[in-house]
Amino acid sequence: MTKNLFSVPKLTKENNVVDEFDADPGLIKDKEMGTELLQGQLRDGLYQFALNFSRSPSLLSSPVPSSHSCSA
Repeated sequence: MTKNLFSVPKLTKENNVVDEFDADPGLIKDKEMGTELLQGQLRDGLYQFALNFSRSPSLLSSPVPSSHSCSA
């Protein structure tokens, strides 16, 4: 399985979302509605997200591969 990193500040700025990385799981939420779009599990110091585009259509505008880790 391939892992890719993405920039949390870029993701939040370009997609009108907010992040919550103060616990496990880490969350990415729609800024206006508060709807959870992504949930990432903390593994080896990185949050790993499995993208589900049916739950997170606003993130489709950013070209991102299907599996991600991010450090927050």
